[in-house]
Amino acid sequence: MDVKAMILAMAALTVLTTEAFPRRPHAKCRISQYKTLLPSQLRAVQELRDKYEERMLPNIQKCPTKHLQQRPSVHQFTVHERILYVEQKLSLAVHVLKNFSNPELLEYVSKPLHMLITIREDLRHCPRTIAHKSQKPTRLDTWLKEFNKDKEMETQECLEMRVTLNLFQMLNEDLKCTAYMEQCDKLAPRLSLPPQVTTAN
Repeated sequence: MDVKAMILAMAALTVLTTEAFPRRPHAKCRISQYKTLLPSQLRAVQELRDKYEERMLPNIQKCPTKHLQQRPSVHQFTVHERILYVEQKLSLAVHVLKNFSNPELLEYVSKPLHMLITIREDLRHCPRTIAHKSQKPTRLDTWLKEFNKDKEMETQECLEMRVTLNLFQMLNEDLKCTAYMEQCDKLAPRLSLPPQVTTAN
Protein backbone atom coordinates (compact mmCIF):
# COMPACT_ATOMS: atom_id res chain seq x y z
CA MET A 1 0.00 0.00 0.00
CA ASP A 2 1.43 3.39 -0.98
CA VAL A 3 1.56 6.37 1.36
CA LYS A 4 -1.52 8.07 -0.11
CA ALA A 5 -3.64 4.94 0.22
CA MET A 6 -2.42 4.44 3.77
CA ILE A 7 -3.40 7.99 4.74
CA LEU A 8 -6.87 7.55 3.23
CA ALA A 9 -7.33 4.28 5.12
CA MET A 10 -6.30 5.89 8.42
CA ALA A 11 -8.68 8.81 7.81
CA ALA A 12 -11.55 6.43 7.13
CA LEU A 13 -10.76 4.50 10.31
CA THR A 14 -10.74 7.73 12.31
CA VAL A 15 -14.17 8.69 11.00
CA LEU A 16 -15.60 5.26 11.81
CA THR A 17 -14.12 5.31 15.28
CA THR A 18 -15.47 8.79 15.99
CA GLU A 19 -18.95 7.80 14.87
CA ALA A 20 -18.89 4.57 16.87
CA PHE A 21 -17.58 6.25 20.04
CA PRO A 22 -18.76 9.88 19.93
CA ARG A 23 -17.34 12.28 22.49
CA ARG A 24 -19.66 13.14 25.30
CA PRO A 25 -20.27 16.86 25.79
CA HIS A 26 -18.45 18.34 28.75
CA ALA A 27 -20.73 18.14 31.78
CA LYS A 28 -20.88 21.08 34.14
CA CYS A 29 -20.78 20.97 37.91
CA ARG A 30 -24.38 21.38 39.10
CA ILE A 31 -23.82 21.34 42.84
CA SER A 32 -25.47 24.75 43.42
CA GLN A 33 -28.93 23.36 42.66
CA TYR A 34 -28.78 21.35 45.90
CA LYS A 35 -28.95 24.37 48.17
CA THR A 36 -32.57 23.31 48.57
CA LEU A 37 -34.40 20.07 47.81
CA LEU A 38 -37.92 19.70 46.48
CA PRO A 39 -40.67 19.01 49.04
CA SER A 40 -41.48 15.79 47.18
CA GLN A 41 -37.87 14.63 47.61
CA LEU A 42 -37.91 15.40 51.32
CA ARG A 43 -41.23 13.60 51.72
CA ALA A 44 -39.82 10.49 50.04
CA VAL A 45 -36.88 10.43 52.46
CA GLN A 46 -39.16 11.06 55.44
CA GLU A 47 -41.52 8.28 54.37
CA LEU A 48 -38.67 5.80 54.07
CA ARG A 49 -37.40 6.71 57.53
CA ASP A 50 -40.87 6.50 59.08
CA LYS A 51 -41.58 3.08 57.58
CA TYR A 52 -38.13 1.86 58.58
CA GLU A 53 -38.58 2.97 62.19
CA GLU A 54 -42.02 1.36 62.28
CA ARG A 55 -41.17 -2.01 60.73
CA MET A 56 -37.45 -2.59 61.17
CA LEU A 57 -35.96 -0.58 64.01
CA PRO A 58 -37.69 -2.42 66.91
CA ASN A 59 -36.19 -5.73 65.78
CA ILE A 60 -32.60 -4.61 65.20
CA GLN A 61 -29.90 -5.85 67.51
CA LYS A 62 -27.63 -3.24 69.05
CA CYS A 63 -25.04 -1.91 66.59
CA PRO A 64 -21.54 -0.80 67.61
CA THR A 65 -21.67 2.89 68.45
CA LYS A 66 -18.18 3.75 67.23
CA HIS A 67 -18.47 2.54 63.64
CA LEU A 68 -19.32 5.35 61.18
CA GLN A 69 -20.34 7.55 64.08
CA GLN A 70 -17.17 9.47 64.90
CA ARG A 71 -17.08 11.71 61.89
CA PRO A 72 -15.73 15.21 61.37
CA SER A 73 -18.19 17.96 60.54
CA VAL A 74 -18.50 18.95 56.88
CA HIS A 75 -17.35 22.42 57.98
CA GLN A 76 -13.90 21.06 58.86
CA PHE A 77 -13.09 20.36 55.20
CA THR A 78 -12.12 22.73 52.44
CA VAL A 79 -14.72 23.67 49.82
CA HIS A 80 -13.50 21.10 47.29
CA GLU A 81 -12.81 18.40 49.89
CA ARG A 82 -16.47 18.59 50.89
CA ILE A 83 -17.49 17.32 47.45
CA LEU A 84 -15.51 14.10 47.83
CA TYR A 85 -16.69 13.77 51.45
CA VAL A 86 -20.35 13.90 50.42
CA GLU A 87 -19.74 11.77 47.34
CA GLN A 88 -18.32 8.96 49.46
CA LYS A 89 -21.29 9.07 51.84
CA LEU A 90 -23.68 9.10 48.89
CA SER A 91 -21.97 6.07 47.36
CA LEU A 92 -22.41 4.14 50.60
CA ALA A 93 -26.08 5.15 50.80
CA VAL A 94 -26.67 4.11 47.18
CA HIS A 95 -25.01 0.74 47.79
CA VAL A 96 -27.06 0.11 50.92
CA LEU A 97 -30.40 1.09 49.38
CA LYS A 98 -29.71 -0.97 46.26
CA ASN A 99 -29.21 -4.02 48.48
CA PHE A 100 -31.93 -3.33 51.02
CA SER A 101 -32.77 -6.55 52.84
CA ASN A 102 -36.46 -6.07 53.63
CA PRO A 103 -38.66 -6.47 50.53
CA GLU A 104 -41.56 -4.79 52.34
CA LEU A 105 -39.70 -1.46 52.21
CA LEU A 106 -38.54 -1.61 48.60
CA GLU A 107 -41.39 0.58 47.39
CA TYR A 108 -40.23 3.31 49.78
CA VAL A 109 -36.58 2.89 48.81
CA SER A 110 -36.94 3.53 45.07
CA LYS A 111 -37.52 7.32 45.09
CA PRO A 112 -34.73 8.20 47.57
CA LEU A 113 -32.39 5.82 45.74
CA HIS A 114 -33.05 7.47 42.38
CA MET A 115 -32.47 10.90 43.93
CA LEU A 116 -29.19 9.85 45.57
CA ILE A 117 -27.87 8.35 42.33
CA THR A 118 -28.67 11.58 40.46
CA ILE A 119 -26.95 13.73 43.10
CA ARG A 120 -23.89 11.48 43.13
CA GLU A 121 -23.55 11.67 39.34
CA ASP A 122 -23.81 15.48 39.46
CA LEU A 123 -21.10 15.68 42.11
CA ARG A 124 -18.74 13.59 39.98
CA HIS A 125 -18.52 16.48 37.52
CA CYS A 126 -17.37 18.90 40.21
CA PRO A 127 -13.73 19.70 41.12
CA ARG A 128 -12.47 18.14 44.30
CA THR A 129 -9.21 18.10 46.25
CA ILE A 130 -7.26 14.86 46.57
CA ALA A 131 -3.84 14.86 48.24
CA HIS A 132 -0.86 13.54 46.27
CA LYS A 133 1.20 10.71 47.71
CA SER A 134 4.10 13.07 48.32
CA GLN A 135 2.00 15.29 50.58
CA LYS A 136 1.19 14.77 54.22
CA PRO A 137 -2.18 13.10 54.86
CA THR A 138 -5.00 15.61 55.12
CA ARG A 139 -8.03 15.46 57.37
CA LEU A 140 -9.93 14.10 54.36
CA ASP A 141 -7.35 11.35 53.80
CA THR A 142 -7.63 10.29 57.43
CA TRP A 143 -11.43 10.31 57.31
CA LEU A 144 -11.52 8.28 54.07
CA LYS A 145 -9.25 5.63 55.55
CA GLU A 146 -11.35 5.30 58.71
CA PHE A 147 -14.62 5.48 56.78
CA ASN A 148 -13.66 2.64 54.45
CA LYS A 149 -12.40 0.52 57.33
CA ASP A 150 -15.49 1.10 59.47
CA LYS A 151 -18.04 0.34 56.78
CA GLU A 152 -16.36 -3.01 56.12
CA MET A 153 -16.82 -3.90 59.80
CA GLU A 154 -20.54 -3.10 59.86
CA THR A 155 -23.21 -5.73 59.28
CA GLN A 156 -25.74 -5.12 56.50
CA GLU A 157 -28.40 -4.59 59.16
CA CYS A 158 -26.40 -1.87 60.90
CA LEU A 159 -25.45 -0.21 57.62
CA GLU A 160 -29.12 -0.02 56.67
CA MET A 161 -29.96 1.51 60.03
CA ARG A 162 -27.22 4.14 59.91
CA VAL A 163 -27.87 5.14 56.31
CA THR A 164 -31.65 5.31 56.65
CA LEU A 165 -31.64 7.28 59.88
CA ASN A 166 -28.96 9.70 58.66
CA LEU A 167 -30.26 10.51 55.17
CA PHE A 168 -31.76 13.81 56.30
CA GLN A 169 -28.55 14.85 58.03
CA MET A 170 -26.50 14.04 54.93
CA LEU A 171 -28.84 15.90 52.58
CA ASN A 172 -29.76 18.87 54.76
CA GLU A 173 -26.34 19.50 56.33
CA ASP A 174 -23.52 17.89 54.34
CA LEU A 175 -24.94 18.29 50.83
CA LYS A 176 -26.43 21.73 51.45
CA CYS A 177 -23.18 23.03 52.93
CA THR A 178 -21.27 21.69 49.95
CA ALA A 179 -23.73 23.36 47.57
CA TYR A 180 -23.22 26.74 49.23
CA MET A 181 -19.46 26.49 48.62
CA GLU A 182 -17.57 29.41 50.23
CA GLN A 183 -20.78 30.81 51.76
CA CYS A 184 -21.40 27.70 53.85
CA ASP A 185 -19.47 28.74 56.94
CA LYS A 186 -21.23 32.12 57.09
CA LEU A 187 -24.63 30.45 56.82
CA ALA A 188 -23.86 27.56 59.18
CA PRO A 189 -26.53 28.33 61.86
CA ARG A 190 -29.23 28.63 59.20
CA LEU A 191 -28.16 25.47 57.37
CA SER A 192 -28.33 23.42 60.56
CA LEU A 193 -32.10 23.94 60.84
CA PRO A 194 -34.15 20.81 60.11
CA PRO A 195 -35.72 20.63 56.65
CA GLN A 196 -39.37 21.55 56.29
CA VAL A 197 -41.40 18.62 54.99
CA THR A 198 -44.80 19.72 53.74
CA THR A 199 -47.72 17.82 52.32
CA ALA A 200 -48.12 20.15 49.35
CA ASN A 201 -47.31 18.93 45.85
